[in-house]
Amino acid sequence: MARIEIEYQYTVAFARRTAVSFLRRYGRRAFALAGILFVIGVARVLTQRIDGLAIAFLLIPLLIPVTWAVSIRRATKLARSLGDHRIVIVLDEEGIAFETTERRSFISWPSLKEVWKLRDVWLVFPYGAGAASAYTAIPVEAMTPDAMSLMSRKMHEHGTIVRT
Repeated sequence: MARIEIEYQYTVAFARRTAVSFLRRYGRRAFALAGILFVIGVARVLTQRIDGLAIAFLLIPLLIPVTWAVSIRRATKLARSLGDHRIVIVLDEEGIAFETTERRSFISWPSLKEVWKLRDVWLVFPYGAGAASAYTAIPVEAMTPDAMSLMSRKMHEHGTIVRT
């Protein structure tokens, strides 16, 4: 039975980079929609239809940077609040355990819903990547080829949604 340990530091810089990576991927549709709404708002203003709808279409795109800033701030605040920044991930045939000196959480392979394989980080979503979902980040640089292989095999076996 394979047991692999991965260790890394959950720093503020890592938390910030990871939050931005998540938001870039998750926010693609929101950016497109915001752009369309902004163009419609500008068109309404240019055609002399300056009403509440035109103003809303012009202001809605401003919500995206505000939302991003709040999300990034929340992620960095969490990283700062950790007493021990060392994260140990234990992979085995049963699932994934995330450990610090203060906490331990476990996800069995069958219950793991979704993983995003981004360039620098894998985001593990135990409950799926819905709007209010939480993820745990695993930096690619900390993963060994054996760890990647075991995770990929187990995710495939248990039908985990994998997005690249």
